[in-house]
Amino acid sequence: MNVESLREFCLSLPQVTECFPFDEWVLVFKIEGKMFLFCDLSAEEKRISLKCDPELAIELRERYPEIESGYHTNKRLWNSIWLRPSIDDKVICDCIVHAYSEVLKKTTQNQTRTFIGTTRSMETKEIKFQKTHLKEIGSTNTYLQESDKDRLLPEGTIVYCDIQRSGRGQRGNSWESEPFKNLTFSLLLRPEHIPANRQFLLSEIVSLATVDVLNRYATGFSIKWPNDIYWHDKKIAGILIENVLSGSTFSRAIIGMGLNINQKNFYSDAPNPVSLYQITGRTYKIEKILDEFTEAFGKRYTDTFTNSSDRIHKEYIAALYRNDGVYPFYSDGNIFHASIADVELDGHLLLSTESGEKKRFAFKEVSFLL
Repeated sequence: MNVESLREFCLSLPQVTECFPFDEWVLVFKIEGKMFLFCDLSAEEKRISLKCDPELAIELRERYPEIESGYHTNKRLWNSIWLRPSIDDKVICDCIVHAYSEVLKKTTQNQTRTFIGTTRSMETKEIKFQKTHLKEIGSTNTYLQESDKDRLLPEGTIVYCDIQRSGRGQRGNSWESEPFKNLTFSLLLRPEHIPANRQFLLSEIVSLATVDVLNRYATGFSIKWPNDIYWHDKKIAGILIENVLSGSTFSRAIIGMGLNINQKNFYSDAPNPVSLYQITGRTYKIEKILDEFTEAFGKRYTDTFTNSSDRIHKEYIAALYRNDGVYPFYSDGNIFHASIADVELDGHLLLSTESGEKKRFAFKEVSFLL
């Protein structure tokens, strides 16, 4: 990657600005006024310095010789990457998106949340999680639905299991999971503060929280619209959200997830599964990753009580799979090439075709060609 490609990619991220605040040679990229990356243009060999989660920063330095502790920065929170041919551009881009997201999610928040046509003042609520572990079950989502018929379960109830016989995906799709190898769970919420016309916000924060956790172990994760979690072109997690609405607000939401962790081989006809073990060559404690998810999701959920919806949406857009160019799509018997223009607040995908035409799709109306 050269400087021009770097600049073009950074400026393709929503709301990014560039400036030279230090001198005429140090190029800085900011999001909402906060620096997430800089590059000294006067250096003979170019390198970039960028924000990074502390645990991931160490792992990246161990994995890639081109990545070092931050130059003239807090070495715990910053990495430097030499722009050499030996490091893949995809790795650099993943690190840039991660840096962008790290800074964006730490911007200050107010206590008033603005929705489409609705402004609500509310107290920030910290969710309390209560876990139930079952050895074997048909579907964790179904289990929670049946257990909450009288609305007696507290918000934050989690059911996870070792063996899920009938895991469900979006629109009735099945989910393959080898017993005792992966994380399969469901979480019950009562997000009555979120209007019904903004229910896609839940999909955004669940997806982002999952990527937050996975980024601690490797790079290359993204969100395939609307809420599949991908590692490069392979699927590592599926999310199913089932909502119950009451008038203009939520009565209940059950979030089900299958996250491939320690599975070594896949045998179903799913086209592109991958596990964390296949990515890193390591095995992991499943309950530890569940705890990491609840921590990450708890922070994201708290954000929904504050004036953070715009920031959450920007992070979601920045983390989308194939948000960096023109790709093939399939819809209604036709193949066409387009780029992702936006995702509307109600979850509809907006694509911009090569001719400049904007097309709007609901889930299942369009598919990515892999």
